[in-house]
This record gives sequence, C-alpha cells and structure tokens, in this order.
Amino acid sequence: MPEIGEKIRAIREQKGLSRRAFGDLLGTSEAKIQAVEIGKQRVDHVLLGNITKNLGLDANWLLSETTTITPPISDNSHQNGNFIQIKRYDITASAGHGAVADKENETGSYAFNQLWLNRRGLKSNNLSVISVVGDSMTPELSEGDLVLIDHAQAEVVDGRTFVVRFGDSLFVKHLQMLPMNQLQMISANKDYPPIRLNMQTDAASFKVIGRVVASMHEW
Repeated sequence: MPEIGEKIRAIREQKGLSRRAFGDLLGTSEAKIQAVEIGKQRVDHVLLGNITKNLGLDANWLLSETTTITPPISDNSHQNGNFIQIKRYDITASAGHGAVADKENETGSYAFNQLWLNRRGLKSNNLSVISVVGDSMTPELSEGDLVLIDHAQAEVVDGRTFVVRFGDSLFVKHLQMLPMNQLQMISANKDYPPIRLNMQTDAASFKVIGRVVASMHEW
C-alpha cells in the first residue's frame, strides 16, 4: 500500500511541480518535502492542513491505507462542491490515562468528500477533527492519529468508540453499559484495564463528546 509520502510525491508530480515550487505553494521548505516523500520525516498537522486546504484533497484518502496512489481530485478548486472543510481543534483525546482538555481553539481544517459524508449520514456542522495521544487504543488508534467525531451521536452504543470527557480529561474509548447503571470505558490495548464508572455518582463529571466515525493515520 502506498504510504503518505508516496501519495504526496504523486500529487506533486501530477501537478508538474519541483519540490521547491511545491514547498513554496504549501509554505514549507524543499528539504522538508523531500524528507516527507522518502519517508524520513512524518507529515505534521500543519503541512497536512495546508495540503488539504490549498489543494482541495480529501484528508481521509491522504491518511488512509487506501491501495490507490491517485488523488481523488487533481486541482485546488472547490466549485464543484465535492469537498467540504471540517474544522480541526487544538485538543487531544487520550488513548491512555487521560489528557487534560484545556484548549479548544480552531487550528485549521481538513477537506472531506461530501459524498463520503452523505453515504454515512454525517452532517458537516456536527463534525470536528482532533488528535489522539497515548497507546491504550493500539492497534486501532496510535499516538498522533486524527479522529473524526460526530457530535450528534452522543448516545452510548455498546462496543462503539467515543470521545468522552470525564472530569477535566478527555478519553477515546470503547463504551459499554453495564447493569446497575454502570458504564465501562474499554481500551483496545489489553495492557490497560477497563475504567468503570457509576453513573449515579459520576454522571455530573461525565459527558459523551461524540462518536468516532473515522480515523486517519500518519505514516
């Protein structure tokens, strides 16, 4: 499967741009473009945001493990309405023991295919993108992954993955309702035991932020 650096190289070559010209377009250096293309440097969120914003590319395609290296869109035009920008916020959800949620500033956006959203019944004004820290959700989610959250889906569904706030911390976990009005936050990594909450006493400190409907992995 093509990695993200290969996809970025394919995009650049499709546009007939040198690494220097491509870097200028994206506000970064020729050296960084080269390092990303050959896999020596990760794609940070600033570069990823500039690529999706300036080139009109689908972030889901760019970061997914798709087998195709051909971009789904070849120019930076949004007139056809096929892509829509989803806001990304400067906040992390912990796949570990909890990340303090003290910043929720908008830091950019990612372009998602409108047809892809429609097929899944997702409305753009209910969506946001944040990043993941920690390793308790590996292999499903890794440190630095991005997750697309649907804030309209705030009702607990057993086994599904949600971003929740508990106290001052954010978590990304599988949720499971238990008898006696209890709830478990379950990690994919078996080294982390479930966190059990009593919803009679913990309800005031607990809130479902939304369901994770997609994840994007940076290679």
